[in-house]
Amino acid sequence: MDLRRTGDFEKAMRVAEEALVADPHNIWNKRAAGWVFYDQLKKFAHASSYTSFKKSLLRIKELHLSDEENVLFDSCAWQIGKMVFDLLRKDKAEHGALDDLFKIIKDFHFTKPSEAYSFLHKSFLKGYRNWNGYIEFADWWNFEFFRPEDYLEEVVNESKVMSTVERAYIAYSKQLLDGRAADSFGYNRIIDKEKIRAFLPLLIEITDKFPEYKYPPYFKAILLAKLGKEKEGFSAILPFARTKRNNYWLWDKLADFFPYHPDLRLACYSKALSLNSPSKFLVKTREKLARILIDKNFYNQAVQEINEAINTYKSNNWKVPNQLMLWSEKDWFREADVKMGKNIAFYSRYIAVAEELIFQDIPEKMIVVDFLSRGNKVVHFVEEHGAFGNFRYESSFGKIHEGDLLMVRFSERSRGLKYNVLTFRKPEESRESSLIKITEGKLRIIEGKGSGIIKKIFVPTPLISRHKLNNGDFIRLKAIQSFNKSKQKIGWKAVAIVD
Repeated sequence: MDLRRTGDFEKAMRVAEEALVADPHNIWNKRAAGWVFYDQLKKFAHASSYTSFKKSLLRIKELHLSDEENVLFDSCAWQIGKMVFDLLRKDKAEHGALDDLFKIIKDFHFTKPSEAYSFLHKSFLKGYRNWNGYIEFADWWNFEFFRPEDYLEEVVNESKVMSTVERAYIAYSKQLLDGRAADSFGYNRIIDKEKIRAFLPLLIEITDKFPEYKYPPYFKAILLAKLGKEKEGFSAILPFARTKRNNYWLWDKLADFFPYHPDLRLACYSKALSLNSPSKFLVKTREKLARILIDKNFYNQAVQEINEAINTYKSNNWKVPNQLMLWSEKDWFREADVKMGKNIAFYSRYIAVAEELIFQDIPEKMIVVDFLSRGNKVVHFVEEHGAFGNFRYESSFGKIHEGDLLMVRFSERSRGLKYNVLTFRKPEESRESSLIKITEGKLRIIEGKGSGIIKKIFVPTPLISRHKLNNGDFIRLKAIQSFNKSKQKIGWKAVAIVD
């Protein structure tokens, strides 16, 4: 040890090796050699010296030190983590090195939990996307040994980063969903359902304890679907889906929850493709939609999707899948009447169906259109139970008129009188409502104002002028509940004269 302190590492190495040869079972000799080998490990802890690093690590392993040497093992953990991070910084990281290192350290006695042990996990976690050994590593490392700090968000370069724990659960879930290769080509994958069943309770627990974690609920839902529990999984994914509803991939995933409902899958794919996303991300979704369209004999729309997918593959110099080429050789493909442009109008028929799926557990409210501010694109409304307010008018709502009944879902985040609309539709024509009534009586025109009253129902001046009504005329009218701004209360307002 004195030689190490003075920096004479080469002599320290010779002395340690000689002592081991002389008495290989002496704990003091093994302990001293372990620290000498650690010095070598520290020296070689960068990717360019990986071979020497690995050799030093193996020499520590071959000492078969007990758990009493945890200080040495913890020191090694920092160097192993540094090496892994450095390996992963390379453009083409050798992920086989992660397998080799993991195999060597399986019998090391690290302090659990500890900062060094968490650092070791964080380094291997970084490589999970291209390393299929993460699940085995995580099972060995054991998620029970996360420290309280590992559950918290981190700040990296002044930006918040999700906690190590959330990233670990995401990585484990993704590798479960990827499965393992069933052949040397990797085209066929085997999903380990028993492994999913074992992991789900942990995922559910972390979801319940940390509701602020965004992605564990999503993976909980997807994994449930993999077990054939589509209904339970879909219920679990709804809160997450609402926050990500403007992302195409969310709708592509939602379609997987309806394996036996092609109409609902069609709606989900239509919603996905209606969003403004780069075409290179949409090719798989187009293929899935095309298959459903072909089954339904919607050949014109199917050809549009197939053409767009093929063009995207070619423009990116990607190999066009055989299925697309086979479709393009069919008679119906050649005979299709394909118009210029995309299937936007076709998608719009199904968007409401898709959106209904993720908001179905939020009650609809019936409202009546009190008046429209078309210049500002704002709808002012009164709701059946006396609420009133306004919301932005979207062109996708179609034509709306004063006095129309609408069925809407509002976001819980609505502020004051301003509401955010989640879903929007017109009710069945036969639907009755307390918001509208038909009545009749004599018109009393208010002197000097031009407006009038019939049985406490306000009759606006434009309505009187348009129909050239006079004081005392007996008329039949349609009235709606309306917010009287001057009196700050709900009253009745005529919106039409009926025969």
